[in-house]
Amino acid sequence: LKGIGELETMGCTAIATNDTLYTMVKRGVAYLDHSYHEQYEQMRHKPKELSSYALYYLYVRSMFPELPFGDIPTTAYHHYRQLLFKGKATQGTLMQKALKMLTLIRMGEHDQASRIAEVVNQSSLNNDEMGTYWRDNRYAYALKNSTDQDSRYSLTDDEIKTSFSLLGDTG
Repeated sequence: LKGIGELETMGCTAIATNDTLYTMVKRGVAYLDHSYHEQYEQMRHKPKELSSYALYYLYVRSMFPELPFGDIPTTAYHHYRQLLFKGKATQGTLMQKALKMLTLIRMGEHDQASRIAEVVNQSSLNNDEMGTYWRDNRYAYALKNSTDQDSRYSLTDDEIKTSFSLLGDTG
């Protein structure tokens, strides 16, 4: 789903004009919503902080805002979304900050995304030879340091550059 959403964002494909692709994405998003709702309902104590997996769910779901939740209650989605807004958006790894920023931009929350961009820019280093980089970027392309392929998520440089350009010149 993430890859298809990225392709659509880059203008490489149009989900709405391809019936097969639209059906596949619609079913995938419904499965994602259902899975996260079931997990949420099975928890004894509702999370008070946004986990990496819940953040990734919001990130992927934000790529397809036009797709309805169907008959699945939106309780989990709204709880995780609330945690995104209530939590300390400027905390976490660089990757998590980038995911939060992109998700907030897609949700229309440009003020909060700008605050994250400022923090990310403040922690960047600039060098004529290397350009802009981050010293503490241990998990640049992974949310979890895991060997399980299902728990690895990536962002392209274009996505990160796009998020900064959508916010305007922040650096």
